[in-house]
Amino acid sequence: MKPEKITIDLTRFGKKEETKEGAQPAGFGAAFQDVPFQAAERSQGEHLYALQDLNSPLWEVYRGAYGNVSEYLAILAGDQEKAPQTFKLRRLEAASKTNYELAFDNLCENLWHQMSFYHATWLALPYLAWMMAKRQQEEDIEWVFRCILAAGSCLATDVCGSRPAEEELWESYQNATAEIRAMTIDFIAEHAGYVREKKPIQRREFAVAATAILGEKRLAFMLFLSGLQSCYAVCPACGNCDEEIEFGYFEPFRRIEAAQVPSEPWDGKQFDDVTLWLFNLFALVRDKEGMERLRYWFGTYTCPVCAKKTPLLSAMEAYYLGE
Repeated sequence: MKPEKITIDLTRFGKKEETKEGAQPAGFGAAFQDVPFQAAERSQGEHLYALQDLNSPLWEVYRGAYGNVSEYLAILAGDQEKAPQTFKLRRLEAASKTNYELAFDNLCENLWHQMSFYHATWLALPYLAWMMAKRQQEEDIEWVFRCILAAGSCLATDVCGSRPAEEELWESYQNATAEIRAMTIDFIAEHAGYVREKKPIQRREFAVAATAILGEKRLAFMLFLSGLQSCYAVCPACGNCDEEIEFGYFEPFRRIEAAQVPSEPWDGKQFDDVTLWLFNLFALVRDKEGMERLRYWFGTYTCPVCAKKTPLLSAMEAYYLGE
Protein backbone atom coordinates (compact mmCIF):
# COMPACT_ATOMS: atom_id res chain seq x y z
CA MET A 1 0.00 0.00 0.00
CA LYS A 2 1.42 3.39 -0.98
CA PRO A 3 0.81 6.26 1.48
CA GLU A 4 0.45 8.91 -1.24
CA LYS A 5 -2.87 7.38 -2.30
CA ILE A 6 -4.45 8.19 1.06
CA THR A 7 -6.27 11.52 1.18
CA ILE A 8 -5.55 13.62 4.26
CA ASP A 9 -7.31 16.84 5.24
CA LEU A 10 -7.89 18.93 8.34
CA THR A 11 -10.47 16.45 9.64
CA ARG A 12 -7.89 13.64 9.74
CA PHE A 13 -8.32 13.16 13.47
CA GLY A 14 -12.10 12.79 13.26
CA LYS A 15 -14.33 13.11 16.27
CA LYS A 16 -12.93 12.49 19.70
CA GLU A 17 -14.89 11.44 22.74
CA GLU A 18 -13.77 13.27 25.84
CA THR A 19 -12.92 11.41 29.01
CA LYS A 20 -14.59 12.88 32.07
CA GLU A 21 -12.44 15.54 33.72
CA GLY A 22 -10.04 14.04 36.20
CA ALA A 23 -10.71 10.44 35.14
CA GLN A 24 -7.89 8.18 33.97
CA PRO A 25 -8.48 5.80 31.04
CA ALA A 26 -8.24 2.07 31.59
CA GLY A 27 -4.67 0.93 32.23
CA PHE A 28 -3.56 4.16 33.88
CA GLY A 29 -2.75 4.14 37.56
CA ALA A 30 -3.97 6.97 39.74
CA ALA A 31 -0.35 7.90 40.40
CA PHE A 32 0.38 8.79 36.75
CA GLN A 33 1.37 12.45 36.59
CA ASP A 34 2.53 14.45 33.59
CA VAL A 35 5.92 16.15 33.81
CA PRO A 36 6.44 19.66 32.38
CA PHE A 37 8.92 20.03 29.54
CA GLN A 38 12.17 21.78 30.42
CA ALA A 39 13.40 24.57 28.18
CA ALA A 40 15.87 23.50 25.48
CA GLU A 41 19.55 23.99 26.15
CA ARG A 42 21.36 25.62 23.24
CA SER A 43 23.85 28.39 22.61
CA GLN A 44 23.17 31.48 20.52
CA GLY A 45 23.71 30.83 16.82
CA GLU A 46 24.10 27.08 17.33
CA HIS A 47 21.70 26.16 14.52
CA LEU A 48 22.52 28.47 11.62
CA TYR A 49 20.29 28.19 8.55
CA ALA A 50 19.97 30.26 5.39
CA LEU A 51 16.87 31.64 3.69
CA GLN A 52 17.05 30.82 0.00
CA ASP A 53 16.66 33.90 -2.23
CA LEU A 54 13.07 33.90 -3.43
CA ASN A 55 14.31 34.58 -6.98
CA SER A 56 16.62 31.56 -6.95
CA PRO A 57 16.12 29.01 -9.78
CA LEU A 58 16.05 26.30 -7.10
CA TRP A 59 12.39 27.12 -6.39
CA GLU A 60 11.58 25.71 -9.84
CA VAL A 61 13.80 22.68 -9.23
CA TYR A 62 12.34 21.88 -5.81
CA ARG A 63 8.60 22.35 -6.11
CA GLY A 64 5.52 21.71 -3.99
CA ALA A 65 2.40 19.72 -4.82
CA TYR A 66 1.09 22.54 -7.04
CA GLY A 67 4.35 24.08 -8.19
CA ASN A 68 6.63 26.93 -7.10
CA VAL A 69 5.92 28.00 -3.48
CA SER A 70 8.12 31.11 -3.37
CA GLU A 71 5.17 33.46 -3.98
CA TYR A 72 3.51 32.32 -0.75
CA LEU A 73 6.72 32.74 1.22
CA ALA A 74 7.13 36.24 -0.21
CA ILE A 75 3.70 37.12 1.21
CA LEU A 76 4.48 35.52 4.57
CA ALA A 77 7.79 37.40 4.80
CA GLY A 78 5.98 40.70 4.23
CA ASP A 79 3.54 42.89 6.13
CA GLN A 80 0.65 40.78 7.39
CA GLU A 81 -1.83 43.64 7.03
CA LYS A 82 -0.76 44.38 3.44
CA ALA A 83 -0.81 40.84 2.12
CA PRO A 84 -2.02 40.80 -1.51
CA GLN A 85 -5.08 38.87 -2.55
CA THR A 86 -4.52 35.21 -3.36
CA PHE A 87 -6.71 32.27 -4.30
CA LYS A 88 -7.65 29.42 -1.97
CA LEU A 89 -6.33 25.91 -2.63
CA ARG A 90 -8.47 24.40 0.12
CA ARG A 91 -11.70 25.19 -1.68
CA LEU A 92 -13.93 23.15 0.60
CA GLU A 93 -12.83 25.03 3.71
CA ALA A 94 -15.62 27.43 4.69
CA ALA A 95 -13.83 29.48 7.37
CA SER A 96 -13.20 33.13 6.55
CA LYS A 97 -9.46 33.84 6.17
CA THR A 98 -7.28 36.89 5.63
CA ASN A 99 -5.03 37.05 2.57
CA TYR A 100 -2.05 36.33 4.83
CA GLU A 101 -3.74 33.24 6.29
CA LEU A 102 -4.67 32.02 2.82
CA ALA A 103 -1.03 32.31 1.73
CA PHE A 104 -0.01 30.24 4.76
CA ASP A 105 -2.69 27.63 4.04
CA ASN A 106 -1.64 27.45 0.39
CA LEU A 107 1.98 26.91 1.43
CA CYS A 108 0.93 24.12 3.76
CA GLU A 109 -1.21 22.47 1.08
CA ASN A 110 1.82 22.49 -1.22
CA LEU A 111 4.18 20.99 1.33
CA TRP A 112 2.24 17.95 2.58
CA HIS A 113 -0.69 17.37 0.23
CA GLN A 114 -2.01 13.87 0.96
CA MET A 115 0.94 13.41 3.37
CA SER A 116 3.42 13.04 0.52
CA PHE A 117 6.91 14.55 0.72
CA TYR A 118 7.62 17.43 -1.66
CA HIS A 119 11.12 18.72 -2.37
CA ALA A 120 10.03 22.31 -1.76
CA THR A 121 10.20 21.41 1.94
CA TRP A 122 14.01 21.62 1.79
CA LEU A 123 13.72 25.29 0.82
CA ALA A 124 10.62 26.23 2.79
CA LEU A 125 11.45 24.78 6.22
CA PRO A 126 14.10 27.44 7.02
CA TYR A 127 11.44 30.06 6.30
CA LEU A 128 9.10 28.32 8.75
CA ALA A 129 11.90 28.41 11.33
CA TRP A 130 12.44 32.12 10.66
CA MET A 131 8.70 32.83 10.87
CA MET A 132 8.41 30.84 14.07
CA ALA A 133 11.31 32.73 15.67
CA LYS A 134 9.83 36.07 14.60
CA ARG A 135 6.44 35.23 16.09
CA GLN A 136 8.11 33.97 19.24
CA GLN A 137 9.86 37.32 19.66
CA GLU A 138 6.55 39.12 19.09
CA GLU A 139 4.91 36.81 21.68
CA ASP A 140 2.31 35.82 19.09
CA ILE A 141 1.49 32.46 20.66
CA GLU A 142 -1.20 31.51 18.14
CA TRP A 143 1.10 31.86 15.16
CA VAL A 144 3.88 29.91 16.89
CA PHE A 145 1.27 27.18 17.48
CA ARG A 146 0.37 27.21 13.76
CA CYS A 147 4.02 27.09 12.73
CA ILE A 148 4.56 24.02 14.92
CA LEU A 149 1.61 22.27 13.26
CA ALA A 150 3.02 23.15 9.83
CA ALA A 151 6.62 22.20 10.56
CA GLY A 152 5.61 18.95 12.21
CA SER A 153 3.39 17.97 9.29
CA CYS A 154 6.25 18.68 6.85
CA LEU A 155 8.76 16.68 8.84
CA ALA A 156 6.36 13.76 9.26
CA THR A 157 6.38 13.27 5.48
CA ASP A 158 10.19 13.18 5.33
CA VAL A 159 10.48 9.44 5.92
CA CYS A 160 12.09 8.14 2.72
CA GLY A 161 15.64 9.35 3.27
CA SER A 162 15.94 11.58 0.19
CA ARG A 163 18.15 14.68 0.25
CA PRO A 164 18.98 17.57 -2.11
CA ALA A 165 22.07 17.57 -4.30
CA GLU A 166 23.29 20.86 -2.80
CA GLU A 167 25.17 20.16 0.45
CA GLU A 168 24.65 23.70 1.81
CA LEU A 169 20.90 23.38 1.25
CA TRP A 170 20.86 20.09 3.15
CA GLU A 171 22.85 21.57 6.02
CA SER A 172 20.49 24.56 6.23
CA TYR A 173 17.48 22.24 6.26
CA GLN A 174 18.95 20.16 9.08
CA ASN A 175 19.85 23.25 11.13
CA ALA A 176 16.38 24.74 10.62
CA THR A 177 14.92 21.44 11.81
CA ALA A 178 17.11 21.55 14.93
CA GLU A 179 16.10 25.16 15.67
CA ILE A 180 12.40 24.35 15.22
CA ARG A 181 12.87 21.45 17.63
CA ALA A 182 14.39 23.73 20.27
CA MET A 183 11.65 26.35 19.83
CA THR A 184 8.96 23.66 20.05
CA ILE A 185 10.38 22.35 23.31
CA ASP A 186 10.44 25.91 24.68
CA PHE A 187 6.86 26.47 23.53
CA ILE A 188 5.60 23.31 25.26
CA ALA A 189 7.56 24.20 28.40
CA GLU A 190 5.98 27.66 28.56
CA HIS A 191 2.61 27.37 26.82
CA ALA A 192 1.22 23.87 27.45
CA GLY A 193 -1.77 25.58 29.06
CA TYR A 194 -2.48 27.42 25.80
CA VAL A 195 -2.52 24.14 23.90
CA ARG A 196 -4.92 22.64 26.45
CA GLU A 197 -7.43 25.39 25.65
CA LYS A 198 -7.67 24.19 22.03
CA LYS A 199 -10.30 21.78 20.72
CA PRO A 200 -9.53 18.07 21.23
CA ILE A 201 -8.73 17.54 17.54
CA GLN A 202 -6.23 20.41 17.57
CA ARG A 203 -4.58 19.17 20.77
CA ARG A 204 -4.02 15.75 19.24
CA GLU A 205 -2.74 17.20 15.99
CA PHE A 206 -0.32 19.37 17.94
CA ALA A 207 0.97 16.34 19.88
CA VAL A 208 1.55 14.41 16.66
CA ALA A 209 3.25 17.37 14.96
CA ALA A 210 5.52 17.75 18.00
CA THR A 211 6.28 14.02 17.80
CA ALA A 212 7.72 14.51 14.30
CA ILE A 213 9.66 17.61 15.35
CA LEU A 214 11.15 15.79 18.34
CA GLY A 215 12.62 13.17 16.02
CA GLU A 216 10.01 10.42 15.66
CA LYS A 217 9.07 11.17 12.06
CA ARG A 218 8.05 7.65 11.03
CA LEU A 219 5.81 7.29 14.07
CA ALA A 220 4.26 10.71 13.45
CA PHE A 221 3.70 9.81 9.78
CA MET A 222 1.64 6.79 10.82
CA LEU A 223 -0.19 8.76 13.51
CA PHE A 224 -1.16 11.41 10.98
CA LEU A 225 -2.31 8.87 8.38
CA SER A 226 -4.37 6.88 10.87
CA GLY A 227 -5.54 9.83 12.95
CA LEU A 228 -4.96 7.44 15.87
CA GLN A 229 -8.25 5.84 14.87
CA SER A 230 -6.91 2.48 13.64
CA CYS A 231 -4.09 -0.06 13.79
CA TYR A 232 -3.70 -1.35 10.24
CA ALA A 233 -0.90 -3.87 9.98
CA VAL A 234 0.92 -6.31 7.71
CA CYS A 235 2.20 -9.52 9.30
CA PRO A 236 5.98 -9.83 8.72
CA ALA A 237 5.71 -13.63 8.75
CA CYS A 238 2.88 -14.44 6.35
CA GLY A 239 2.20 -11.04 4.72
CA ASN A 240 -1.44 -10.91 5.78
CA CYS A 241 -2.83 -7.38 5.44
CA ASP A 242 -5.03 -6.63 8.43
CA GLU A 243 -7.34 -3.62 8.03
CA GLU A 244 -9.91 -4.63 10.63
CA ILE A 245 -8.59 -2.96 13.77
CA GLU A 246 -10.43 0.35 14.03
CA PHE A 247 -11.22 1.86 17.41
CA GLY A 248 -14.96 1.97 18.01
CA TYR A 249 -15.65 -0.82 15.49
CA PHE A 250 -13.25 -3.60 16.47
CA GLU A 251 -12.08 -4.53 19.95
CA PRO A 252 -8.29 -4.14 19.68
CA PHE A 253 -7.51 -6.44 22.62
CA ARG A 254 -8.65 -9.35 20.46
CA ARG A 255 -5.39 -9.05 18.50
CA ILE A 256 -3.17 -6.68 20.46
CA GLU A 257 -1.72 -7.07 23.92
CA ALA A 258 -1.51 -3.49 25.13
CA ALA A 259 1.76 -2.22 26.57
CA GLN A 260 1.95 -0.93 30.10
CA VAL A 261 2.24 2.78 30.71
CA PRO A 262 5.83 3.64 31.71
CA SER A 263 6.08 3.43 35.48
CA GLU A 264 9.16 5.59 35.82
CA PRO A 265 8.64 9.36 35.54
CA TRP A 266 10.14 11.23 32.59
CA ASP A 267 12.87 13.73 33.47
CA GLY A 268 11.40 16.47 31.25
CA LYS A 269 14.44 16.83 28.97
CA GLN A 270 15.70 13.51 27.57
CA PHE A 271 14.14 12.20 24.34
CA ASP A 272 15.97 8.89 23.94
CA ASP A 273 13.01 6.74 25.09
CA VAL A 274 9.95 7.66 23.04
CA THR A 275 7.61 5.73 25.32
CA LEU A 276 8.56 7.95 28.26
CA TRP A 277 8.12 11.38 26.68
CA LEU A 278 5.31 10.56 24.23
CA PHE A 279 2.85 9.39 26.88
CA ASN A 280 3.85 12.46 28.86
CA LEU A 281 3.21 14.75 25.89
CA PHE A 282 -0.27 13.35 25.35
CA ALA A 283 -0.91 13.75 29.08
CA LEU A 284 0.20 17.39 28.96
CA VAL A 285 -2.32 18.19 26.21
CA ARG A 286 -5.01 16.22 28.09
CA ASP A 287 -5.57 13.62 25.38
CA LYS A 288 -6.40 10.70 27.65
CA GLU A 289 -8.10 8.75 24.90
CA GLY A 290 -4.93 9.10 22.82
CA MET A 291 -2.84 7.86 25.75
CA GLU A 292 -4.94 4.73 26.04
CA ARG A 293 -4.69 4.06 22.32
CA LEU A 294 -0.93 4.52 22.40
CA ARG A 295 -0.80 1.53 24.75
CA TYR A 296 -2.03 -0.60 21.84
CA TRP A 297 0.35 1.06 19.37
CA PHE A 298 3.30 0.10 21.58
CA GLY A 299 1.82 -3.33 22.24
CA THR A 300 2.25 -6.81 20.75
CA TYR A 301 0.21 -7.85 17.71
CA THR A 302 -0.91 -11.42 16.97
CA CYS A 303 -1.62 -12.21 13.33
CA PRO A 304 -5.11 -13.75 12.91
CA VAL A 305 -3.84 -15.96 10.05
CA CYS A 306 -0.52 -17.44 11.23
CA ALA A 307 -0.63 -16.48 14.95
CA LYS A 308 2.83 -14.88 14.71
CA LYS A 309 3.44 -12.32 17.48
CA THR A 310 5.27 -9.11 16.62
CA PRO A 311 5.51 -5.53 17.91
CA LEU A 312 2.52 -3.73 16.46
CA LEU A 313 4.61 -0.75 15.35
CA SER A 314 6.74 -3.07 13.17
CA ALA A 315 3.61 -4.50 11.54
CA MET A 316 2.20 -0.99 11.06
CA GLU A 317 5.45 0.20 9.46
CA ALA A 318 5.14 -2.71 7.03
CA TYR A 319 1.64 -1.46 6.16
CA TYR A 320 2.32 2.28 5.88
CA LEU A 321 5.99 2.36 4.87
CA GLY A 322 6.58 -1.01 3.22
CA GLU A 323 7.34 -1.36 -0.45
